[in-house]
Amino acid sequence: MKQSGVAGVGLGSQFDSAELGLIVEDAASEIYLFSAEDCRFLLVNRGARENLGYSMVELEAMTPWDIKPEVSEAQFRDMIRPLHDGTAQVLDFETIHRRKDGTDYRVEVRLQLVTNGSGKVFFAAIRDVTARHEMAEALRRNAELLEDALRVKDMLLHEVNHRVKNSLQTVISLLQMQAGQADDERLAADLGEAQSRVEVIAKIHHNLYATSQHNRIDFSAYLTGLANDIVMSHEGERTVTLSTDVEPGIDLTLDRAVPLALVVSEILVNAMKYAFVGRHGGRIGIAVRKSNDSIVLEIADDGVGFPGELGKTERTGIGSRIIRGLTARLDGTVAVASAGPGAIFRITVPA
Repeated sequence: MKQSGVAGVGLGSQFDSAELGLIVEDAASEIYLFSAEDCRFLLVNRGARENLGYSMVELEAMTPWDIKPEVSEAQFRDMIRPLHDGTAQVLDFETIHRRKDGTDYRVEVRLQLVTNGSGKVFFAAIRDVTARHEMAEALRRNAELLEDALRVKDMLLHEVNHRVKNSLQTVISLLQMQAGQADDERLAADLGEAQSRVEVIAKIHHNLYATSQHNRIDFSAYLTGLANDIVMSHEGERTVTLSTDVEPGIDLTLDRAVPLALVVSEILVNAMKYAFVGRHGGRIGIAVRKSNDSIVLEIADDGVGFPGELGKTERTGIGSRIIRGLTARLDGTVAVASAGPGAIFRITVPA
Protein backbone atom coordinates (compact mmCIF):
# COMPACT_ATOMS: atom_id res chain seq x y z
CA MET A 1 0.00 0.00 0.00
CA LYS A 2 1.55 3.30 -1.05
CA GLN A 3 1.63 6.28 1.33
CA SER A 4 -0.25 8.48 -1.11
CA GLY A 5 -3.03 5.89 -1.22
CA VAL A 6 -3.35 5.92 2.55
CA ALA A 7 -3.59 9.70 2.61
CA GLY A 8 -6.36 9.42 0.04
CA VAL A 9 -8.42 7.40 2.51
CA GLY A 10 -8.83 10.63 4.41
CA LEU A 11 -7.62 9.81 7.91
CA GLY A 12 -9.38 12.85 9.27
CA SER A 13 -9.78 13.70 12.90
CA GLN A 14 -12.79 11.35 13.14
CA PHE A 15 -11.61 7.72 12.99
CA ASP A 16 -15.18 6.43 13.22
CA SER A 17 -16.40 8.32 10.16
CA ALA A 18 -18.65 6.54 7.68
CA GLU A 19 -16.04 6.94 4.95
CA LEU A 20 -13.30 5.31 7.01
CA GLY A 21 -15.71 2.63 8.16
CA LEU A 22 -16.62 1.62 4.62
CA ILE A 23 -13.00 1.46 3.45
CA VAL A 24 -11.26 0.05 6.52
CA GLU A 25 -13.80 -1.86 8.61
CA ASP A 26 -14.69 -4.36 5.90
CA ALA A 27 -11.27 -4.48 4.23
CA ALA A 28 -10.01 -7.94 3.25
CA SER A 29 -6.73 -7.26 5.06
CA GLU A 30 -6.46 -6.76 8.77
CA ILE A 31 -6.09 -3.01 9.33
CA TYR A 32 -4.51 -1.42 12.41
CA LEU A 33 -4.05 2.28 13.19
CA PHE A 34 -2.01 3.15 16.26
CA SER A 35 -0.62 6.30 17.82
CA ALA A 36 2.77 7.58 16.72
CA GLU A 37 3.43 8.68 20.31
CA ASP A 38 2.41 5.91 22.74
CA CYS A 39 1.64 3.27 20.08
CA ARG A 40 -1.83 2.52 21.51
CA PHE A 41 -4.32 1.19 19.00
CA LEU A 42 -6.70 3.81 17.64
CA LEU A 43 -8.61 1.62 15.19
CA VAL A 44 -8.59 -2.11 14.46
CA ASN A 45 -10.96 -3.36 11.77
CA ARG A 46 -13.42 -6.22 12.04
CA GLY A 47 -11.22 -8.84 10.35
CA ALA A 48 -8.38 -8.19 12.79
CA ARG A 49 -10.64 -8.11 15.84
CA GLU A 50 -12.29 -11.40 14.91
CA ASN A 51 -8.96 -13.09 14.31
CA LEU A 52 -7.47 -11.79 17.55
CA GLY A 53 -10.59 -12.33 19.64
CA TYR A 54 -10.37 -8.91 21.33
CA SER A 55 -13.02 -6.19 21.37
CA MET A 56 -12.17 -2.67 20.26
CA VAL A 57 -12.47 -1.50 23.88
CA GLU A 58 -9.80 -4.03 24.91
CA LEU A 59 -7.54 -3.15 21.99
CA GLU A 60 -7.65 0.61 22.76
CA ALA A 61 -5.67 -0.19 25.92
CA MET A 62 -3.12 -2.31 24.03
CA THR A 63 -0.06 -1.75 21.82
CA PRO A 64 1.48 -3.76 18.94
CA TRP A 65 3.97 -5.48 21.23
CA ASP A 66 1.11 -6.72 23.39
CA ILE A 67 0.01 -8.99 20.54
CA LYS A 68 3.54 -9.87 19.35
CA PRO A 69 4.95 -12.51 21.72
CA GLU A 70 8.37 -12.46 20.08
CA VAL A 71 8.84 -8.65 20.15
CA SER A 72 9.46 -6.43 23.18
CA GLU A 73 8.58 -2.74 23.40
CA ALA A 74 12.23 -1.74 22.91
CA GLN A 75 12.57 -4.01 19.89
CA PHE A 76 9.38 -2.69 18.33
CA ARG A 77 10.41 0.95 18.81
CA ASP A 78 13.77 0.18 17.22
CA MET A 79 11.93 -1.46 14.34
CA ILE A 80 9.79 1.59 13.56
CA ARG A 81 12.54 4.17 14.09
CA PRO A 82 13.31 4.40 10.32
CA LEU A 83 9.72 5.53 9.75
CA HIS A 84 10.01 8.15 12.50
CA ASP A 85 13.26 9.62 11.22
CA GLY A 86 12.21 9.47 7.55
CA THR A 87 14.88 7.05 6.34
CA ALA A 88 12.14 4.63 5.25
CA GLN A 89 8.68 5.22 3.84
CA VAL A 90 7.38 1.66 4.25
CA LEU A 91 8.36 -1.34 6.36
CA ASP A 92 7.51 -4.84 5.15
CA PHE A 93 8.11 -7.75 7.52
CA GLU A 94 6.68 -10.95 8.94
CA THR A 95 5.92 -11.52 12.59
CA ILE A 96 3.80 -13.55 14.99
CA HIS A 97 0.48 -12.35 16.44
CA ARG A 98 -1.02 -13.92 19.54
CA ARG A 99 -4.76 -14.22 19.94
CA LYS A 100 -6.66 -13.66 23.17
CA ASP A 101 -6.97 -17.45 23.59
CA GLY A 102 -3.18 -17.81 23.49
CA THR A 103 -2.85 -19.29 20.01
CA ASP A 104 -0.39 -17.76 17.57
CA TYR A 105 -0.57 -17.05 13.87
CA ARG A 106 1.97 -15.70 11.40
CA VAL A 107 1.30 -12.43 9.61
CA GLU A 108 2.79 -10.36 6.83
CA VAL A 109 2.90 -6.65 7.72
CA ARG A 110 3.15 -3.48 5.66
CA LEU A 111 3.61 -0.52 8.01
CA GLN A 112 3.58 3.19 7.15
CA LEU A 113 3.65 6.44 9.10
CA VAL A 114 1.00 8.76 7.70
CA THR A 115 -0.14 12.28 8.50
CA ASN A 116 -3.71 13.41 9.06
CA GLY A 117 -5.21 16.66 10.21
CA SER A 118 -4.32 16.14 13.86
CA GLY A 119 -0.87 14.57 13.55
CA LYS A 120 0.86 11.35 12.62
CA VAL A 121 -0.43 7.81 12.99
CA PHE A 122 0.88 4.42 12.02
CA PHE A 123 -1.12 2.53 9.43
CA ALA A 124 -0.57 -1.25 9.24
CA ALA A 125 -2.09 -3.51 6.59
CA ILE A 126 -1.71 -7.11 7.73
CA ARG A 127 -2.35 -10.43 6.06
CA ASP A 128 -2.60 -13.76 7.86
CA VAL A 129 -0.08 -16.03 6.13
CA THR A 130 -0.44 -19.00 8.44
CA ALA A 131 -1.92 -21.20 5.70
CA ARG A 132 0.94 -20.30 3.35
CA HIS A 133 3.54 -21.20 5.95
CA GLU A 134 1.73 -24.40 6.85
CA MET A 135 1.67 -25.34 3.17
CA ALA A 136 5.38 -24.52 2.82
CA GLU A 137 6.14 -26.59 5.91
CA ALA A 138 4.05 -29.46 4.58
CA LEU A 139 5.90 -29.28 1.26
CA ARG A 140 9.22 -29.25 3.11
CA ARG A 141 8.22 -32.29 5.16
CA ASN A 142 6.98 -34.09 2.05
CA ALA A 143 10.25 -33.28 0.28
CA GLU A 144 12.17 -34.74 3.22
CA LEU A 145 10.00 -37.85 3.19
CA LEU A 146 10.53 -38.17 -0.57
CA GLU A 147 14.29 -37.79 -0.14
CA ASP A 148 14.24 -40.44 2.59
CA ALA A 149 12.18 -42.76 0.38
CA LEU A 150 14.54 -42.25 -2.57
CA ARG A 151 17.53 -42.84 -0.31
CA VAL A 152 15.98 -46.11 0.92
CA LYS A 153 15.13 -47.07 -2.67
CA ASP A 154 18.73 -46.41 -3.74
CA MET A 155 20.01 -48.51 -0.85
CA LEU A 156 17.66 -51.36 -1.75
CA LEU A 157 18.54 -51.22 -5.46
CA HIS A 158 22.22 -51.08 -4.55
CA GLU A 159 21.77 -54.19 -2.41
CA VAL A 160 19.72 -55.93 -5.13
CA ASN A 161 22.43 -55.30 -7.74
CA HIS A 162 25.04 -56.54 -5.27
CA ARG A 163 23.11 -59.73 -4.60
CA VAL A 164 22.36 -60.30 -8.29
CA LYS A 165 26.04 -59.81 -9.08
CA ASN A 166 27.03 -62.30 -6.40
CA SER A 167 24.39 -64.78 -7.54
CA LEU A 168 25.56 -64.54 -11.14
CA GLN A 169 29.12 -65.05 -9.99
CA THR A 170 28.00 -68.24 -8.26
CA VAL A 171 26.37 -69.42 -11.50
CA ILE A 172 29.57 -68.62 -13.41
CA SER A 173 31.62 -70.64 -10.94
CA LEU A 174 29.24 -73.60 -11.19
CA LEU A 175 29.34 -73.52 -15.00
CA GLN A 176 33.10 -73.28 -14.94
CA MET A 177 33.32 -76.25 -12.55
CA GLN A 178 30.89 -78.30 -14.64
CA ALA A 179 32.78 -77.52 -17.85
CA GLY A 180 36.03 -78.56 -16.21
CA GLN A 181 34.57 -81.93 -15.24
CA ALA A 182 32.81 -82.64 -18.53
CA ASP A 183 34.21 -85.59 -20.51
CA ASP A 184 32.49 -84.49 -23.70
CA GLU A 185 34.41 -81.69 -25.43
CA ARG A 186 31.26 -80.37 -27.09
CA LEU A 187 29.48 -80.21 -23.73
CA ALA A 188 32.45 -78.47 -22.15
CA ALA A 189 32.47 -75.91 -24.97
CA ASP A 190 28.72 -75.29 -24.63
CA LEU A 191 29.08 -74.80 -20.88
CA GLY A 192 31.95 -72.38 -21.50
CA GLU A 193 29.78 -70.37 -23.90
CA ALA A 194 26.97 -70.29 -21.35
CA GLN A 195 29.47 -69.08 -18.76
CA SER A 196 30.57 -66.25 -21.09
CA ARG A 197 26.97 -65.13 -21.56
CA VAL A 198 26.34 -65.02 -17.84
CA GLU A 199 29.58 -63.04 -17.42
CA VAL A 200 28.21 -60.40 -19.81
CA ILE A 201 25.16 -59.92 -17.58
CA ALA A 202 27.25 -60.02 -14.40
CA LYS A 203 29.50 -57.28 -15.73
CA ILE A 204 26.48 -55.00 -16.27
CA HIS A 205 25.33 -55.55 -12.68
CA HIS A 206 28.86 -54.96 -11.48
CA ASN A 207 28.86 -51.59 -13.26
CA LEU A 208 25.46 -50.72 -11.80
CA TYR A 209 26.64 -51.64 -8.30
CA ALA A 210 29.68 -49.40 -8.71
CA THR A 211 27.60 -46.32 -9.60
CA SER A 212 24.65 -44.42 -8.18
CA GLN A 213 22.59 -45.22 -11.29
CA HIS A 214 20.82 -48.44 -10.40
CA ASN A 215 18.67 -48.90 -13.48
CA ARG A 216 20.62 -47.12 -16.22
CA ILE A 217 24.04 -47.83 -17.62
CA ASP A 218 26.46 -45.82 -19.71
CA PHE A 219 26.30 -48.26 -22.59
CA SER A 220 28.96 -46.42 -24.58
CA ALA A 221 31.59 -46.95 -21.88
CA TYR A 222 30.38 -50.45 -21.07
CA LEU A 223 30.48 -51.58 -24.70
CA THR A 224 34.09 -50.50 -25.18
CA GLY A 225 35.16 -52.46 -22.10
CA LEU A 226 33.11 -55.50 -23.10
CA ALA A 227 34.61 -55.60 -26.61
CA ASN A 228 38.17 -55.36 -25.27
CA ASP A 229 37.52 -58.14 -22.74
CA ILE A 230 36.09 -60.50 -25.39
CA VAL A 231 38.90 -59.91 -27.88
CA MET A 232 41.60 -60.36 -25.24
CA SER A 233 40.04 -63.53 -23.80
CA HIS A 234 39.66 -65.20 -27.23
CA GLU A 235 42.82 -63.99 -28.94
CA GLY A 236 45.01 -67.01 -28.24
CA GLU A 237 47.89 -67.17 -30.71
CA ARG A 238 46.20 -64.78 -33.13
CA THR A 239 46.63 -61.02 -33.02
CA VAL A 240 43.35 -59.21 -33.51
CA THR A 241 43.26 -55.43 -33.68
CA LEU A 242 40.10 -53.90 -32.24
CA SER A 243 38.98 -50.40 -33.22
CA THR A 244 35.99 -48.66 -31.69
CA ASP A 245 34.04 -45.61 -32.79
CA VAL A 246 31.42 -45.30 -30.08
CA GLU A 247 29.31 -42.18 -29.66
CA PRO A 248 29.56 -41.13 -26.01
CA GLY A 249 26.58 -40.61 -23.74
CA ILE A 250 24.35 -43.46 -24.89
CA ASP A 251 22.50 -44.48 -21.71
CA LEU A 252 20.26 -47.52 -21.63
CA THR A 253 17.97 -48.99 -19.00
CA LEU A 254 18.92 -52.38 -17.61
CA ASP A 255 16.20 -54.23 -19.55
CA ARG A 256 17.59 -52.86 -22.83
CA ALA A 257 21.29 -52.93 -22.02
CA VAL A 258 21.38 -56.66 -21.16
CA PRO A 259 19.95 -58.05 -24.44
CA LEU A 260 21.95 -55.61 -26.57
CA ALA A 261 25.14 -56.50 -24.71
CA LEU A 262 24.43 -60.21 -25.28
CA VAL A 263 23.94 -59.54 -29.00
CA VAL A 264 27.29 -57.74 -29.20
CA SER A 265 28.96 -60.54 -27.24
CA GLU A 266 27.60 -63.23 -29.57
CA ILE A 267 28.76 -61.39 -32.70
CA LEU A 268 32.24 -60.74 -31.30
CA VAL A 269 32.71 -64.25 -29.95
CA ASN A 270 31.64 -65.73 -33.31
CA ALA A 271 34.05 -63.42 -35.12
CA MET A 272 36.92 -64.40 -32.82
CA LYS A 273 36.11 -68.12 -33.25
CA TYR A 274 35.42 -68.31 -36.99
CA ALA A 275 36.44 -65.14 -38.86
CA PHE A 276 40.19 -65.69 -38.74
CA VAL A 277 40.48 -69.46 -39.16
CA GLY A 278 43.82 -70.30 -40.77
CA ARG A 279 45.12 -66.75 -40.30
CA HIS A 280 47.48 -65.13 -37.82
CA GLY A 281 44.98 -62.39 -36.99
CA GLY A 282 42.88 -59.62 -38.39
CA ARG A 283 40.84 -56.57 -37.55
CA ILE A 284 37.46 -56.01 -35.91
CA GLY A 285 35.74 -52.64 -35.86
CA ILE A 286 32.80 -51.55 -33.75
CA ALA A 287 30.81 -48.37 -34.41
CA VAL A 288 27.84 -47.18 -32.39
CA ARG A 289 25.87 -44.01 -32.99
CA LYS A 290 22.47 -42.47 -32.50
CA SER A 291 20.58 -41.82 -35.71
CA ASN A 292 17.31 -39.95 -35.33
CA ASP A 293 15.30 -42.10 -32.89
CA SER A 294 17.47 -45.20 -33.27
CA ILE A 295 20.73 -46.64 -32.05
CA VAL A 296 22.79 -48.15 -34.88
CA LEU A 297 25.50 -50.64 -33.99
CA GLU A 298 27.88 -52.02 -36.63
CA ILE A 299 30.44 -54.77 -36.08
CA ALA A 300 32.74 -55.56 -39.00
CA ASP A 301 35.72 -57.85 -39.45
CA ASP A 302 38.14 -58.54 -42.31
CA GLY A 303 38.01 -62.29 -41.88
CA VAL A 304 36.88 -65.08 -44.19
CA GLY A 305 33.27 -63.89 -44.36
CA PHE A 306 30.22 -66.15 -44.69
CA PRO A 307 29.86 -68.85 -47.32
CA GLY A 308 26.92 -68.86 -49.70
CA GLU A 309 24.27 -66.20 -50.21
CA LEU A 310 23.34 -64.85 -46.80
CA GLY A 311 20.02 -63.52 -47.97
CA LYS A 312 18.86 -67.04 -48.85
CA THR A 313 20.60 -69.08 -46.17
CA GLU A 314 18.88 -69.47 -42.82
CA ARG A 315 21.44 -69.45 -40.04
CA THR A 316 20.18 -71.77 -37.32
CA GLY A 317 23.08 -71.95 -34.82
CA ILE A 318 22.34 -70.95 -31.22
CA GLY A 319 24.46 -67.80 -31.60
CA SER A 320 22.43 -66.65 -34.59
CA ARG A 321 19.18 -67.44 -32.79
CA ILE A 322 20.31 -65.42 -29.78
CA ILE A 323 21.27 -62.47 -31.98
CA ARG A 324 17.99 -62.41 -33.87
CA GLY A 325 15.79 -63.26 -30.90
CA LEU A 326 17.20 -60.61 -28.58
CA THR A 327 17.21 -57.98 -31.33
CA ALA A 328 13.55 -58.75 -32.01
CA ARG A 329 12.82 -58.38 -28.27
CA LEU A 330 14.22 -54.85 -28.54
CA ASP A 331 11.97 -54.19 -31.58
CA GLY A 332 15.11 -53.93 -33.66
CA THR A 333 16.45 -55.34 -36.92
CA VAL A 334 19.55 -57.30 -37.93
CA ALA A 335 21.27 -56.89 -41.27
CA VAL A 336 24.23 -59.12 -42.20
CA ALA A 337 26.51 -58.67 -45.19
CA SER A 338 29.67 -60.32 -46.48
CA ALA A 339 31.33 -57.81 -48.77
CA GLY A 340 34.88 -58.54 -49.87
CA PRO A 341 36.88 -59.97 -47.02
CA GLY A 342 34.98 -60.26 -43.79
CA ALA A 343 31.44 -59.72 -42.58
CA ILE A 344 29.36 -56.82 -41.31
CA PHE A 345 26.54 -56.96 -38.76
CA ARG A 346 24.28 -53.95 -38.48
CA ILE A 347 21.91 -53.89 -35.49
CA THR A 348 19.29 -51.11 -35.37
CA VAL A 349 17.13 -50.67 -32.26
CA PRO A 350 14.89 -47.85 -31.02
CA ALA A 351 16.79 -45.34 -28.85
